[in-house]
Amino acid sequence: MLMSKVVRLNADDPLVGTWGIAEVALSRLHQGECEVMASEKARYKLSADRPCTEPGEDLLGYAPFARMLAESVLRGSPADGLVVGIYGAWGLGKTTLLNFVAHYTEADAGDDAPIIVRFNPWWVSGREDLIRRFFAEFEGAVLKERAQNTKLREALQRFGEAIASVPSAWAMSIGKALGAATKPADLVALKDAIKHALAADAIRVIVLVDDIDRLLPSEMVDVFRLVRAVGDFPNVHYVLAFDREVVSKALTDECHTDGNRYLEKIIQAPFELPRPSASTLHNLFTQRLNDVLSDTDEDLFDQNYWNDIFLNGIAPFLRTPRDVARLLNALAVIYPSVRNEVNPVDFVAIETLRIFAPDAYEIVRSSPQRFVGMLVAVQHVREEIGAFHEGWLGKVSRNREAIHALVVRLFPAIWTILTKTSRGMPSDAALRRARRLCTEQVFDVYFRYLPEPGLSRSAFLACLDNGTDELGAVLTRFAGERRANGQTNLRWFLEMLRDELSAGKGVRRMDLVKHLCSLGDAVIADTPPAFNFQVPDDYLLVFVVEKLLEALPEKERAPILRTALESAGLSTVAMIVMFLGAQHGRHGNQASPPEERTIPSATELDGLEALARDRIEKGSADGTLWTAVRFPRVVFDWKRLGGETPMREAVGTWCADDRNLLRLIDSLSTWARSPPCSIWIPLFGAQRSCSRSPPSSQRLGTCSGCC
Repeated sequence: MLMSKVVRLNADDPLVGTWGIAEVALSRLHQGECEVMASEKARYKLSADRPCTEPGEDLLGYAPFARMLAESVLRGSPADGLVVGIYGAWGLGKTTLLNFVAHYTEADAGDDAPIIVRFNPWWVSGREDLIRRFFAEFEGAVLKERAQNTKLREALQRFGEAIASVPSAWAMSIGKALGAATKPADLVALKDAIKHALAADAIRVIVLVDDIDRLLPSEMVDVFRLVRAVGDFPNVHYVLAFDREVVSKALTDECHTDGNRYLEKIIQAPFELPRPSASTLHNLFTQRLNDVLSDTDEDLFDQNYWNDIFLNGIAPFLRTPRDVARLLNALAVIYPSVRNEVNPVDFVAIETLRIFAPDAYEIVRSSPQRFVGMLVAVQHVREEIGAFHEGWLGKVSRNREAIHALVVRLFPAIWTILTKTSRGMPSDAALRRARRLCTEQVFDVYFRYLPEPGLSRSAFLACLDNGTDELGAVLTRFAGERRANGQTNLRWFLEMLRDELSAGKGVRRMDLVKHLCSLGDAVIADTPPAFNFQVPDDYLLVFVVEKLLEALPEKERAPILRTALESAGLSTVAMIVMFLGAQHGRHGNQASPPEERTIPSATELDGLEALARDRIEKGSADGTLWTAVRFPRVVFDWKRLGGETPMREAVGTWCADDRNLLRLIDSLSTWARSPPCSIWIPLFGAQRSCSRSPPSSQRLGTCSGCC
């Protein structure tokens, strides 16, 4: 589904036009293979940070100011020349403004349009090259319109060469320290010849000088001395665009004088570039972002969450058009490879940190254990996590509020820890379904820019599209494959399936019940017995089976489950049936509300329990019970299912062999979730001591430590 059709991040104030953009074909990684997306939906517009050239492209409101400036230069400038300064920070769009000035100057003047000379000193290096390039540009533009004026050409060429060859000419007046090749009188005469030629030919020239603030300090000084030297040419006006703070500091350091006072002697008409309003930049960003996030599943987008995180954490970083372009470019290149694998809001937020606050980004990327996982369950962990975040956030000196706002919204547990309150944290299941950054399952994808091979959401959905036999083979393979964290790929599949079912997606693949039940004993065997806050694999499997059944009409559930259990392992059969009985309040459990019971009918549940009891009794007879995964639990469930008498007889017979008794004791001592010893005491009838002859007090019947 296209997000652009369903979700508009900001559609209240749509903007028109283009802004220095180039079509770029993107590639997308899918299940470890790089595929080129050929459809038009997969093409995104990247801004090359190129300035606009036509006022019709204006998205920042600069065109009216440029028109006013052009009219002032054309009509109100003195005949002996004018130097105009346009002050603006990096990335505000100074070059765009100069382009608009040139456009209006040429368009409004008609046949009497002045000659436009564009000069960018950043393209050259060294004082001599800078001077020669300036006069070359000046000569080329002027004589293109006045090709017959040979005197002007010759005077310009000789004047440029003469002053370029003087090592320290700019530090002195034009008539001093000249080499033997050009006498002071000759240089003054050349300059006078240029003035007379320009005045006689009624030539009007506007020189646009850009990127002065990108030069080295010594080169900045050279540019301003050049302008001061030739600034009195008649009908020649200069429009210089630069960051005043950067240039002023450089002039102060280089010339050992007040940089602002220096500029006042050169700039005759200073103007501050009007800064785009925050709403203009935000509209520009959100409009383009809709294109970048197209094809995103709308279920992953929360409008209220976006509004909160954008206004408090992302917007403060978007101060200039260049900031907007940088973030959009990064998103347009990277997001296609993780679309629908990550939450789009979180991805924009974490990329904002990467672009504008790289130190904070690196702390998040390199310390996942301090941002995700069980952060609030244990008091000493909360205190340690709180101290860590208070420490590094307290050291942030720039954009502290915005960085703090992003961190506590991306990671709700950190908000809870830092504020020592709870603001209604979303459930873990909801966070996982939304593919949030704060979940362990997805965290790494935000930094690797693609899911672990074969473990993407796309791969999960592809599994569900397989036929019955193919799906069974894939799940069997998953059960034997381990990820870097030690978990099996089958657990990843179960987690993805759980999230789909919890979201009410209604996965109607009932063959999944049979496939999962057939793998149940392998899952139980692989489940670590130690205590862990994480939901164990076997419980997760049972939960998923229950949810699959609950997606069916009630009358279809028991027959489908019965068929699946007939081919399942003993441990799986016992575990699932005991869970279903617990929902009815059986076996000492508290009953669930009737509407929450997977098998609502008590009669059908009786039938399933009878099936489980029969399977266990057959296993006792043929010996498969004693080799079943965690067989003590199955034996205990046999008793609770109403088979206490045959269970006692079977256990007594089996334990007559001391080797079997020791095996039972070993199983109990290594299984943390096994029934306690007091439960096993009645199972053996006669009190007999271990064959290893422990003290008389240590008999199994009294449970004095033998087990």
